[in-house]
Amino acid sequence: MRLWIVGLSLILLVACAQGDSGSTAPAAEDGSELVGAVEGVCAARDAAGRSPEDAALLFLDRSHDGTHRLADEVASVDRGTAAAVLEAKQSVEAVADGSDARALQDALDGLGRAGGDALAALGIEEPACVTPGRP
Repeated sequence: MRLWIVGLSLILLVACAQGDSGSTAPAAEDGSELVGAVEGVCAARDAAGRSPEDAALLFLDRSHDGTHRLADEVASVDRGTAAAVLEAKQSVEAVADGSDARALQDALDGLGRAGGDALAALGIEEPACVTPGRP
C-alpha cells in the first residue's frame, strides 16, 4: 500500500511540475508579436515603391502569419474589425505578385490601417507607422 502511495505521489509531482505554462495564447501577452506584424506591413508598404517584389517577400516573411493571429485575437472583441483585417490581407495577397507597385502599396496601406484598428480594439497601442496618413 505504501509503495502505491509513493508511486501516485511521484506521478502527481511530475504532472504538477509540467503544469500550464500559460502558453495557450497565440500572441505574446504584451502584444509585441501583433505590433510586429503591423510594423512589418508598414515596412513592406514603404518598400513597395522601390521594389514590389521585395515588398511582397517582406510581407510574407514578417506579417502574413501575424495578421492571421491579429484577426484571430480581435475576433473575440470585434468581429467586424477582424473581418476588415482579413479582407485587407486578401487584397494584399491579390496583388502580391509585384506587377503593380501602386496597387500593392495601396493594399498594404489598407492592411496597415486595418491592423492599427485591430490593435486599438485590443487596447494595444498601434505603431507610429500606421498613423501618418490617418484622417
